[in-house]
Amino acid sequence: SSPTRRSSDLDNGTVLGTTAGGSTWSMIHGGDGGYVAFDPGNTNTLYAEYFGLSLQKSTNSGGAWTDAITGINDSGVLFIAPFAMDPNSAQNLWIVGTYLWRTTNAAASWTQASTSLGTNSSMSAVAIAKSNSNLVAAGTSTGSIYVTTTALSNSSATTWPSTSPRQGYVSSLAFDPTNSSTIYATYSTFNSLSTDHHVYRDRKSVV
Repeated sequence: SSPTRRSSDLDNGTVLGTTAGGSTWSMIHGGDGGYVAFDPGNTNTLYAEYFGLSLQKSTNSGGAWTDAITGINDSGVLFIAPFAMDPNSAQNLWIVGTYLWRTTNAAASWTQASTSLGTNSSMSAVAIAKSNSNLVAAGTSTGSIYVTTTALSNSSATTWPSTSPRQGYVSSLAFDPTNSSTIYATYSTFNSLSTDHHVYRDRKSVV
């Protein structure tokens, strides 16, 4: 279940600025502020979270919030659960834990879109290709990177192909916006081996 957010539990919170380059910001969400996303076609609609499985949605620029996790059953999410909006459609979002979860109706409901990663690893990053909603990548807290080319039709029985450039914590993923065959990954873990690096690029064809 979603952790309870108290109105006084601001911690780092989530702030909103309404003027480009301006200095006026307002606190719109409490707790330990995590990932955020705007609907680019309607910026009154936004998503925010605090700790655990706590994704919420607002349709009035953060004035009021409702839980947006219907259908998700995942005890393996990180303290801050990575989620991302599909750059091709604001109706599509992904959130990750032990499994990958997909919504295609703006978080009205969610569908499990992968098999379990097991108990020793949680998803720590997720990205969607700008040119292809079916092309999604996810990284883990132990170094693996999963990529699928059938994201919108994947189910709870789908095993995603993976690779492990190194051991460590995948802190972010990004597709090249002009060439979705290229994926970048960053690792935040200290280097243990002389061959370890913090940024990796894969230019293999994945489309």
